[in-house]
Amino acid sequence: MSTYQLPLKKILINFIFLSLFFSHSLYAASPFTLLIIDSSKGMPYQLVSEKLIEELAHLGYKQGENLYIEYYSLSQHPGMINNVWSIESKKNYSAIFVNGTLATMGMAQLALDAPHTNFVFATVAEIKQLGLVKSCNELPLHNFTGVCLQVDTQRLMDLFHTTLPSLKSLGMFYTDTVESRYCKHSLETLIESDKTHPINFISQEVPYIKSDLGYLRMIEIIKPQLSAVNAQVEGFIASCDYMNTSPEYARMMGEMATVPFYGLSYESVMKVTPGATLSLFPDLKDIAKKSAVIIEQIFKGKAAKEIIPLTAENAIAINKKLAKRFHLNLPNTLIQQANKNIIE
Repeated sequence: MSTYQLPLKKILINFIFLSLFFSHSLYAASPFTLLIIDSSKGMPYQLVSEKLIEELAHLGYKQGENLYIEYYSLSQHPGMINNVWSIESKKNYSAIFVNGTLATMGMAQLALDAPHTNFVFATVAEIKQLGLVKSCNELPLHNFTGVCLQVDTQRLMDLFHTTLPSLKSLGMFYTDTVESRYCKHSLETLIESDKTHPINFISQEVPYIKSDLGYLRMIEIIKPQLSAVNAQVEGFIASCDYMNTSPEYARMMGEMATVPFYGLSYESVMKVTPGATLSLFPDLKDIAKKSAVIIEQIFKGKAAKEIIPLTAENAIAINKKLAKRFHLNLPNTLIQQANKNIIE
């Protein structure tokens, strides 16, 4: 065994050296370079990043030809961003795509207004709360621009009042994350200000587990608590975090809740049965397309501070079978808005 130990070490060292050499060569040879940092693997971040690369290719920026891409996932660990930046900060990327709240917050702490560093954010529910933009239709305050993700709580409540006109109580499980707390607070503020439709809002916090698959463990924590909350409410609503928007969470709610669950992702309705009864969600493909448009402007010489953020389109999905079971009111206008996003 000892006879092969030294050659094996040499082979591994040579392999690592060659990998770094070719990676550096590709980086140096490419006119455009892009660093992608996802907050976590899986949905929604993975789809947005994959579609972003496709959209850039459609615009003429093709990986391996004129575009070099380096990719990282933070796996929901805040500290990982420090490791990523210690490796990548000196590479002078043409643009850096930060996908999700964790990635965006981390880079804002490490490289806010760093010279010649242009960030493009996406999939961030509360971007204004992070202090990077004053509004989504003005020039940004710092070296961060991107695609604003509007969690339209007013429209969500309008959907409840339309589909469940007699709604008096609403439940939510939320995680101890910036985006989830923001979503909960926005909804609470809206409910408290609406004196014509008094609603008892019951929210319960779930411990935040930091890993790519941590959301599955969080779902298991909720299961024993669900029936007690379910008995007090006439509907459930998702919060805007990666657990609440996962298809696994929608499946659990569809199987265990005896009241309708309103989701915040396409997958909540369209990818699991039973799942959410209705969902108001940002179009992830639209986020990727608009992110690519912004990145192209940076490739062509504009600084992030010179680019007004864009706003993602929202869409609706409906499970008509579940809507019928829960006696939801579905006007034709709502069916038309859902278009093809309907489970019969």
